[in-house]
Parts: sequence; C-alpha cells; structure tokens
Amino acid sequence: MPILVSTITTIVVFFPVLFLSGIARNLFLPLALTISFALIMSFFVSRTVTPLLCMMWLPGGHATQHSGGFAGWVIGRLEALDDAYARALRAVLRHRARTIFVILAFFAASLFLSKRIGSEFFPDSDESQFSLVYKAPIGTRWRRRADRPEARGGGGQDPGQGEPVHDDDHGQRPARGRTAIFSANTGPHAGTLQVNLVPRGDRPISDVVASERLRSEIQGALPGTQLYFFVGGIVKRILNFGSAAPIDVEILGYDLEQGAQYARAVHAAMRNLAARDGKPLLTDVQISREENYPQLDVQVDREKAGRLGLTESDVAQTVLTSLTGSSQIEPTQFTDPVSGNEYFINVRMEDRFRSHIDDVSDISVRSPSGALVPLAAIAKVTRSSGPVLITRKYLQRIVDVTANVAPGSDLGPRRRRSSGRCATCARRKGSRRPSPARPRRRRTRSAACRSRP
Repeated sequence: MPILVSTITTIVVFFPVLFLSGIARNLFLPLALTISFALIMSFFVSRTVTPLLCMMWLPGGHATQHSGGFAGWVIGRLEALDDAYARALRAVLRHRARTIFVILAFFAASLFLSKRIGSEFFPDSDESQFSLVYKAPIGTRWRRRADRPEARGGGGQDPGQGEPVHDDDHGQRPARGRTAIFSANTGPHAGTLQVNLVPRGDRPISDVVASERLRSEIQGALPGTQLYFFVGGIVKRILNFGSAAPIDVEILGYDLEQGAQYARAVHAAMRNLAARDGKPLLTDVQISREENYPQLDVQVDREKAGRLGLTESDVAQTVLTSLTGSSQIEPTQFTDPVSGNEYFINVRMEDRFRSHIDDVSDISVRSPSGALVPLAAIAKVTRSSGPVLITRKYLQRIVDVTANVAPGSDLGPRRRRSSGRCATCARRKGSRRPSPARPRRRRTRSAACRSRP
C-alpha cells in the first residue's frame, strides 16, 4: 500500500500539465505522460516480476549479522538513519497537536513570501545570440542610413570582453522578393543586426549581459534612431509563440486613427512602469505599426470609370502591375528547357517611366473595349501619409505593443502590472478587453494583454 500511495502522489504532480495550452502543452504533455506511464509500469513490475526474481535468485533465510567492509558500513549507516526516523516519528505522534500547529504556522508564513518570490514559466537559456533592430526616422533612405558607422555590419567584438563575434546586417541592402520574408525590416529606414556570440563556455558573460553592454555603449550614439534588442533564438521564439518579446498587447480594431491613439496610450503606460527604486520594469517597448509613411492615394471617380466599363479593382490592378510588377497579381513561371530551373517572370514599367510622382497619373488603363484611358482622366493622385505596414488577425487590423522584461526581473509580476495598465487605458477609452479567442465586430476598439511564456 505505501508503494501504491507514493506512486499515485508522484503522478498527481503532473496533473496540472493537462490545463496548459499552445506550445507549452506540446512541450510538457509528452514528458508528463512518459513519466506517468513509466511509474505505473514500474509499480506493476515491483508487484509481479520483482518478487519472482527475488525468490529464484536470492538465497532464503534472514541475515543475522552485518557483513564487513564497505558494504557493512553502508548498511549500518542506513539502519542508523532508519532508527533516527523512527525516533522522530514517535516524537511527532506524541505531540500531534503541536506538530499540526507548527505546520500551519509555516504555511501561513510562506503566504507572505508570495509577493517577493518571482514567477517564470520557463528558465532563461543562453543561445549565444541576440539581434538589434534599429529604425531611423520614417522616410530615411537606406543609403544614408547605412553610412552611419554604428549601423554597419561586419566583424566585431563582444562588448567589453574582446571576444570575437559574428554579426549579419540585414539592413545594408534592401531586402527584395522572398528575402524580405525572413527580415524584420519594415522599410528602407529600418535594419536588423544579428550578433552571434562565441559559445557560452568561451566567454565570461551571458548573452543578456552582452546585449545590455552594447545597449549602454550605443545609447545616444544614434540620435533620432530607435533601438530594440531581442536576446535569444529559436527556443525563445517558440516560448513566445513566435513573437520577439514575452509581453505582447494586441489591439484589434478597424479604425486606423483610433487604433494608433490607443496604441500610443498603452505604449506610454508600459514605458512608465517602474520599480520602487525608479528603474524601468520593461525595456524595448515598441509599437508594431509605424505611422506617417509617405504614400500616394489614388482616388478613383467611380462614375467616370463606370461609364468606361472600368471598376476600382481594374484600376488598382493596373497601377500595381505598372509600378510593382505582374507577379503580384498573375505570377508567371518559366522553366529553362536546358537546366530545368524555374524562374518567375515579372513585367513592369521601366524605371524612367515610374521615377516621378506625375508618372503615376500618366499610367494607361485598358478599358473592356480595348481603349487606353489615362489614369488622370478617371482618378486623382494626391500625397498623404499612412502606416508602413498593416497586419491582420481574425480578419481584423491589429496593432501589437511589445516589451521585454528588464534584466534581473521575472515575467509574472511584470505581466500583471502590464495587464493592469491595459485595463486602465481601456476604461479611459471606453472599451473592454475581450478574450483573444473571440474577436469583436468591425469598428470596435479592444485590447488583449497577455504574456507569452
């Protein structure tokens, strides 16, 4: 019976794993099931197979004296430990009420430590790498940004240690085509510096300390440039559900202006979070949607276009094909008959015909009758500004306000304080925080704050 009870108590420890979700469930549920099945089978083996083997291989009778040597010394120590446990157990049974009182007192005292003990879902791991995302003012051309010495890639040294590292600058050349998918750059004003450190055993500092030393050295060296650090690699990405930061506030809503205002309010609230000593609790607080990017708005006169048999979609596809290329709408593949390699053919206007703003008005749109209609005859092209990139979730526009936990801090309390600030902002704006799994209707403003373990 004691063996059965001890086996059950060990298995019950893994029961809360069933309530996990997402990546955490996929990581820990197989481990919990493996240990539970191993303990169950071990119990059955100890009750069935082990007694039979002992009866067949061990001699009968009882030992009358200890064997000498090291084995006898070990057996004597174990018996002394059993005797000490028996004396302690008899003392506890003689003072049952006092024992229960002492246990309850220790339990009550431990409750006061809950506010002082940090909480983390997964311990930090040194993956010997970190990345730096730097963003110049909106509209900065990549050639001017790359001329800054602090923003150049190439060989380097571990900050403050003289250890060699390798960095890859994804901002020295603008990403094109499918290469842009693997880059965090949102435009020619942004760049990513990937730093790979030497193995942990060959350097005296961790990747977090190295990134903080680099932050302190270049802070203020790039005026007007925003710097964001991400420490870790694929393991940290998995634990953060693909996000670069463990704290992510998602703001869902259709209205761009209201979403931007609400994101700025949440951003300011999270940046103002500080400890009692004045140190910030969160670092690298940023808004995913960047505003005020120069753009051209093509306003189609639907009445004029309709008389010619054209729709707004026809005009948009023509402008997109002329400026960007046909691969955006109708990808065309070409297979080399000699090598068998496949190539995508992209057809667009020559650079000299799309280098000036007035060139957009000169684009010709083919009507259903086959006639070429100048864009200026059915649409008006105006200068404006808007978001650099619009992302969507649940078919709605979304803005992410992300933040890292300050070094030396734990995730749990920071997440709770961030949630409190989000709730305060929601009450001020008159919106509510819905469940992330149930999106609201369009033209609503909402926020969902969660920490990614």
